[in-house]
Amino acid sequence: AMPMAVFTMGNLTGVGVAMILGGPIALYVAQFDAITLPLFGDIFPWQLTFFFVGLPGIGLALLVLSLREPARRGLLNLEAQSEPALQSLIRFAQFYRQHWKAFSTLIGSFTLLVLMAYANFAWMPTFFRRTFGWDIAEAGVNYGMIVLFAGTSGAFFGGWFSNFLARRGYRDAPFRATMLCTLPLAPAAFGTFILADTGMEAVLWFIPWQFFGSVPAGLAGTAMMTITPNEMRAKISSFYLFFSNLIGVTIGAALVAWLTQEVFADEMRIGESLAIVNCLVAPVAVLIIWRGMRYFRNSRDQVEALTAQTFSSS
Repeated sequence: AMPMAVFTMGNLTGVGVAMILGGPIALYVAQFDAITLPLFGDIFPWQLTFFFVGLPGIGLALLVLSLREPARRGLLNLEAQSEPALQSLIRFAQFYRQHWKAFSTLIGSFTLLVLMAYANFAWMPTFFRRTFGWDIAEAGVNYGMIVLFAGTSGAFFGGWFSNFLARRGYRDAPFRATMLCTLPLAPAAFGTFILADTGMEAVLWFIPWQFFGSVPAGLAGTAMMTITPNEMRAKISSFYLFFSNLIGVTIGAALVAWLTQEVFADEMRIGESLAIVNCLVAPVAVLIIWRGMRYFRNSRDQVEALTAQTFSSS
């Protein structure tokens, strides 16, 4: 669990730094007029913000070339790496059908948590600006600091907590850790979006949300990999990312906008929209995880028995 948690800390560090730098940059470039570039046409100030914040990513992307392919262990089929793509896909479909209860509860619950996280990520700066009158730089810096410190420490805690539960004998440790850390999210969101009277009160309420809300990001991959043979892990990861992005990322931000515009018809009530999303989604995710832990344990036992048999026969 800890390697995935550390990986997630990198993602959250990027989000936090982007917010901290992006807010002041957006405020600075807003004073300039649009510029025209060959092939690109008119470039507006808000677009320049993405350009400047994204520049460091070019150098970091080149570092990927230095990574080596790891050795494959925990295979269900020793011939899997050389079989045709269609046959591999068919075997994956058969495996998923055998363990559909475990994977459905995993993917369903984590997709809901992604939906909630991206709803907050998309609208938190706007919430601070509309509700408390902060400018874009102040909103970006404060939210970025929350993500950078509370988010990364929460992701690290999630890896530690999952390992702690595993050492205590829990076979569903990453799933169980996610459920327990999801419990505080609805109360923290209610305090942030409904109870807080000032921007700093909202910040203090949201710090625990970001801390515990960052736990699932690192444990999703851990939970998926735990019950998936090595040769199928890329497929189950892409399957999960497809649904979490299609539903979680897309609907999360759009749902807040729809509630604000169509239900409340008042852009100043964005806090209530965020509260509804958080306070409904978090309990549903907890219930799905609670229901799915038994399926997770059963699938883990079966997969580990099969991979152990394959290893011993080789």
